[in-house]
Amino acid sequence: MKNTQHLKSFEGDLFYIDIIWTTGDQPATFEVRATNADTDVTTTITNQSAIVGMITDAKKTPAYMKEEIWNCTSTDADAHAKKMIALLAQEPVFQQLEEFLESDLVTGGWDSDDEFGDELAFDEDDLDDDPLFDDEDTHEDQF
Repeated sequence: MKNTQHLKSFEGDLFYIDIIWTTGDQPATFEVRATNADTDVTTTITNQSAIVGMITDAKKTPAYMKEEIWNCTSTDADAHAKKMIALLAQEPVFQQLEEFLESDLVTGGWDSDDEFGDELAFDEDDLDDDPLFDDEDTHEDQF
């Protein structure tokens, strides 16, 4: 069985946040991307201290958390996604992340949205609430 890719998006005043993760019997991945609402510049923020701090309370983090895209077990990817989704659903937490991202954007290192266009296993335009139009191997989880 191949892995299934999941996507959960949040829309804020300043940024769109995408949580992207895979689950299945193969090695899994977890990633958090931020896109500026005004300029469409995008960056992967998974290894930023703000994100790592939200996900883990441990004093020592696994080595994979230093990477932009985390290669981990399916169980860990799903747990990271559920924790981020629960946290970002809280307006004060989301606003705090937006403030962090706004200051991070000023320092540079963000790419145009076009550079990320082909990295998803499915086309974001195909994501909708009608499962008849979804590919059977990809879907957007509703939380």
